[in-house]
Amino acid sequence: MKAAVYDGSKITIKDVPDPEIKESQALVRVKMICGTDLAIVKGDLPTPTPIILGHEFVGQV
Repeated sequence: MKAAVYDGSKITIKDVPDPEIKESQALVRVKMICGTDLAIVKGDLPTPTPIILGHEFVGQV
């Protein structure tokens, strides 16, 4: 699967291993991300990097 990884200067789409989904869990395709993630990328919210963005999102199960 793909992950948007922010390294402090740019977002890179990287291949990451598919997670193992347990019976009580769901895999969600992210459609939109939180405004906080945009603030991180714009430099308005200093954050250690690299970081995978998307801590709050709208998605499709």
